[in-house]
Amino acid sequence: MYNIGTTLETMYPAILHLLSNSLSVTGPIAAGVVSAAANGGHAGFGGKTVMLDHPVYDMAAALAKAENISLRKFVNEYLGTALRKEQLVKKIGSYLAIVLVQDNHLYVNDDRIKDVVKVTYLQDEKKLECQKDGGDSCVHVAYCLNSNELGKLAATLA
Repeated sequence: MYNIGTTLETMYPAILHLLSNSLSVTGPIAAGVVSAAANGGHAGFGGKTVMLDHPVYDMAAALAKAENISLRKFVNEYLGTALRKEQLVKKIGSYLAIVLVQDNHLYVNDDRIKDVVKVTYLQDEKKLECQKDGGDSCVHVAYCLNSNELGKLAATLA
């Protein structure tokens, strides 16, 4: 047990250990904390801890609950998938890259046509539209729909 003089910093690993042993990380004390144990260890004892902002934590917790899986499993699967996708895109050497997110527009550099293409989010129609071809199913729109920058656009419009 801890002496009365023990500081919060000293107790923090023990608190995280207690939290990591629960099925999911919940409650006001744990809000924003996700423990990801390395090699079967627990937070505070060889594991890693990631601090999430409350809005991100709330979204992740709701999605995990909807999928009926633990928050830990949801975060690991979601982040793992995103990282593998990013590595694959870099490995393939995509000719498309989003260079700017501004207002309700995503600007995509297309090395094949040597041009920057503006893709606009049409709020009333709830779709993306490519200014190059006026459509919503071209490679530029598909690229934007699969990009992390779409989340940045959504955050600015919220």
